[in-house]
Amino acid sequence: MIRSGDSWFLFRFNGLRYLPMSSRLDAWNKTVFATPERWLNITSPGGAFRPVQAIAGTQGHFFLLDAAQGRLCLYDTAAQLLSTFPLPQSLLPWNPGRMGAFAGSDGSFTFLDYFVGEALQFADRGGREGGTDWVVRNRFKLPMGMKDCIQEPGQSGLACVLPEGPAHFDASLNRVGVHALPLLASSMFWDKDAASWGISGFDLKSGGKRLFRFWPMQRRLETAD
Repeated sequence: MIRSGDSWFLFRFNGLRYLPMSSRLDAWNKTVFATPERWLNITSPGGAFRPVQAIAGTQGHFFLLDAAQGRLCLYDTAAQLLSTFPLPQSLLPWNPGRMGAFAGSDGSFTFLDYFVGEALQFADRGGREGGTDWVVRNRFKLPMGMKDCIQEPGQSGLACVLPEGPAHFDASLNRVGVHALPLLASSMFWDKDAASWGISGFDLKSGGKRLFRFWPMQRRLETAD
């Protein structure tokens, strides 16, 4: 699940299907998810295709990370393919069990390799969404034992799991504290029982009533009803 623009997008990678959802409370009911015709097809980029992660873009667009061919595929809000471009060669082969990808607010991408304990931040020379000419901007050493990072929708920082517990990091992977934020369309929460971060979505027009809770690592969704 990701939020891009004013909409949420749910994905079923094994069937190449997606479900666009609004941020209105009345749209989030369990019958929607159980209705097959509500789930729409994702256009295949051709060849072997194994999407393993969705990443929010700008203007409601989104990326799917294809582990089969080591590429990012850019889609519009209707899940129509706009372009594809290869991942940096130094990251291949892509291993979804030990690696994660995150988009920055300025068109950059940060790739974490938990096994090696390193993060690489890339930008493209053109500075445009979907560019192909990668340039290394920064290289970071990860804290020992870091894993299972998630990114709050619309934010550049990360929430990760360390051996001693949950931790927050800014876009440069500096550890930061948690500050009180105004009411937002989404927020992260720490589930102590699951030892995992989750994301809650809210309907701001209804006074901030919760739409759902989602656990990215488990790909588990819990709606308000």
